[in-house]
Amino acid sequence: DDLVAKLQLVGCYMTRDILANLETRRSVATDKQIEFFAAVFGVHVGELFPASPKTNGAMHSRLMEVTTLFVTKHRNHRNGSVCNKKT
Repeated sequence: DDLVAKLQLVGCYMTRDILANLETRRSVATDKQIEFFAAVFGVHVGELFPASPKTNGAMHSRLMEVTTLFVTKHRNHRNGSVCNKKT
């Protein structure tokens, strides 16, 4: 419940049910949700993705960060969406 409240405070529409679905992998996190999680946890987006044992950790993290930023910018430019914002 604390995490849900913190996410809501930074502008992410989040409920306990949505978070439970993410935690149990019934749903996947959107790129905006990932950005909000990083903000709440005080880390860079790439740090939310552990390095694969078969890849260079720093390179993998940077690739994930760049990919997430690209997708986010593209999506925001296309439709102005934000994290599951209720309309």
